[in-house]
Amino acid sequence: MIAYDFHDEKVLKMVQRLKHPLKFGLYTMSQLPIMWFAGARVLELTEKEVAVKLPFRWSTKNPFNSVYFAAQMGAAELSTGLAVLLPARYYGNISMLVTGAKSSFLKKASTDVRFVFSEAQFAAEEVYKAIKTGQSRSFDLKTIGYDTKGDIVMEAIFNWSVKQRSLK
Repeated sequence: MIAYDFHDEKVLKMVQRLKHPLKFGLYTMSQLPIMWFAGARVLELTEKEVAVKLPFRWSTKNPFNSVYFAAQMGAAELSTGLAVLLPARYYGNISMLVTGAKSSFLKKASTDVRFVFSEAQFAAEEVYKAIKTGQSRSFDLKTIGYDTKGDIVMEAIFNWSVKQRSLK
């Protein structure tokens, strides 16, 4: 089941804005300032996959010369959140919230980190089910962070809750 038409003009415009560095920068500056400060960028945004880059730079480093865990968690959440945001904006008045998070840091991240979420269609289907049933939906989304060598440095699972807002 495809929850929404990813190739719909409305969705394509949202994707273009999110993938455009300046427009994404303005979005993060106003809505997610910590990700703007960290320099996070959208690399890929399709109906199947979302990839977000977190640069290794002074604003994301810790004193141990690696990427600070909180910066990694923010970019990891962003990779899953964009997959929820697109169908939520497509359908309209949808509330979305992270209700839980689990992470494993498997290797020191001392380069840029690319977070890849490869279940975007599943996320869209869950948002669609919340709209169709009118009931709140809760689901887990897993993202993986890779360093520039392709080694896994982090895995994170976010529990997202979505529901249709009341039309008052």
